[in-house]
Order: sequence, then C-alpha cells, then structure tokens
Amino acid sequence: MTKPKNLSAILTAGAVLALSLSAPALTAVASASPDDSSGDSDEAYGICTQGARWQLEVEPEHSGSEVQWEIRSESTGQDWAYTIDAGSGGSFQGSATTSREGRWKVEKYTTGLSAGATVSATATNDATGETCTGNLTVGSSAGGSDDSGSDDNGRDDSNEDSNERERACATAATIRLKVKDRKNRVKVRFAVDSDDAGETWKYRMKRSGNTVLKGRARTQGSAAKFAVGKRLPKRGGKVFKVAANNRTDDDRCKVLVRQ
Repeated sequence: MTKPKNLSAILTAGAVLALSLSAPALTAVASASPDDSSGDSDEAYGICTQGARWQLEVEPEHSGSEVQWEIRSESTGQDWAYTIDAGSGGSFQGSATTSREGRWKVEKYTTGLSAGATVSATATNDATGETCTGNLTVGSSAGGSDDSGSDDNGRDDSNEDSNERERACATAATIRLKVKDRKNRVKVRFAVDSDDAGETWKYRMKRSGNTVLKGRARTQGSAAKFAVGKRLPKRGGKVFKVAANNRTDDDRCKVLVRQ
C-alpha cells in the first residue's frame, strides 16, 4: 500500500508544478492583449477654400500622440502658415512650403490627449489667401483605417524613419503608400484619392511577394478617399507593394516602397 501512496503524491506534485509553470505564460498573453488593440490612429480629410486638400491624423507614439497636419495643393514652392491646437496637449504654429509634389506636412509630438479630445488645425496660403480648417475627435477613427518620437524640438520633423511614395493611377485617382519603421514593428498605410464618394475598390498589399492584407473599401466624404493600415513584424522583407482596382470604373493603381 506504500508504493501507491508515494506514486499518488508524486503525480499530484507534478501536476501542481506544471500548473505553476504555465500560469505566468497565461498571464503574459492576457496582459499583451490590450496593447495590441490600443494602437489605432484617427484621421480626418477635407477640402480647402480653393480646392487644396487637407488631412489631419492623430496616432499613438511613445506614450503620447503624434499629430500630423498635411496640405496637398497644385502649386510648388508656396509658403503656408499653420496652427495646431491639441487642447490639453498644447498648441503649435509655424510655416511650411509646398514640395515639388505640391504638398507639405508637419508632425508634432504631444502628451495629454485622451479619447474624446478635439484637435484642430488651420493653414493659410500666404500668396493666394486660401485657408484650410481641420477638426478631429480622438477615438473617432474618422479615416476608415482597419489598422486593428522623439520630443518636439521646435522644428518640423523630417520623418527620417519612414518612406513614402505617391503615384498617379490609370485614370483620375492617386495612391500613396507610407512605410514607417517603429521600435518593434513596421507600420504600413496606403490611401487612395478618387473623384467620387461611394466607389468600391478592391485592394491587395504584398510584402516581398507575400500577401499581407487584402479586401474591399469605399471612398468616403468630400475628399472621396479611403485609407487602410496594418502593423507588421520587423522581419518579413523590405519591399511593399499595393495594387488597388476601382470596381466602379476600372481605374487601376499600383505603388511600391522599399524600406
């Protein structure tokens, strides 16, 4: 009778040890889940008073938020004055000049923004007087993304950790792809600007030949635009390619970025 009791004790001790070893792994998985779902960015788009387009974006960045304010016009080398009001996150102002592609963008790091906060931005063209006004509520996901810095130094950020390319599509639309290298992951985002809201587009994103994202989207709002983003592991290739087809009028777009 002694051997069965010892055997039972050994089995019981083994079971307790196995549970104690597995418990930390279960806890680690559970604690990682909120971080995976909290990285969504918010975007808003619109048209300025003379036809230029604006985009306002807020995304989580290093325990704070990065506010991006971008203007796209048809003119090169024009100076604009801008202001960004992030409420409790502070305010920023300065000037920017359109590039050869007829656009400019500033990125500002801030803390203090939380869900429900409002971010406002304005821009005025010094030469033409055109004005742009954008507003965004943090947590609204206004841009339609399905994507599950450093401190500001008083100058416009150069965004050296990202590659971006824009291409004209077969007919009227344009497509832009941005690949941003972060600490642990790579953030990939593309946007399609078209002429009409309500168009249905089919898209596919490949990373070094392997499909990492595909689906359908509709152009929305006065900007007739949709945007899609995804966070990917560091490893997996450095060539990103997106193809999008307009199911309404058969417009076709392609863009490629090497990180």
